[in-house]
Amino acid sequence: MVLSLTLITIVTSGLLAVVNELTMEPIKAAKQQRVQNSLQEILPAFDTVKDTVIGGNDVTIAYKDGDIAGYAITSSSNGYGGAFKIMVGYDATGKINDYAILEQQETPGLGAKMVTWFKESVPGRSCLDNLVVSKDGGDVDAITAATITSRAFLKAVNKANATMQSELVNR
Repeated sequence: MVLSLTLITIVTSGLLAVVNELTMEPIKAAKQQRVQNSLQEILPAFDTVKDTVIGGNDVTIAYKDGDIAGYAITSSSNGYGGAFKIMVGYDATGKINDYAILEQQETPGLGAKMVTWFKESVPGRSCLDNLVVSKDGGDVDAITAATITSRAFLKAVNKANATMQSELVNR
């Protein structure tokens, strides 16, 4: 019995390793494509980009005809369902243009609504704004029944805002 269980474990482990190896590159390519699509959605029109790191965050600087058109700052936080990653797009003056969710595992129908919920209240805000849910004295409505996710989302946006503020000061 021990021999058969050991053999089954070895074969199963080998199969999992092969499947992992086969799917690693397609998953990586899909993530890169998601980032590229997000840049097109959240940034003003651009023709070239430059990737850099500012304050520990991945930043993409977009250029149009040699001038800075905008910034895309990747940020993360921990919501109810675990860690998630967002990308916040800014115009050259530091105004939030839009955002995209890159990775999340929030509860479908509740916290996962962050993909679209904040599209009315976050874009158009300045990177100087500290965004807080209305339950905590701010002016951003939380997702119904998902306050933890809402707070975490705004925390991630505020982290991106801080990075954008430092970029504007140092520019």
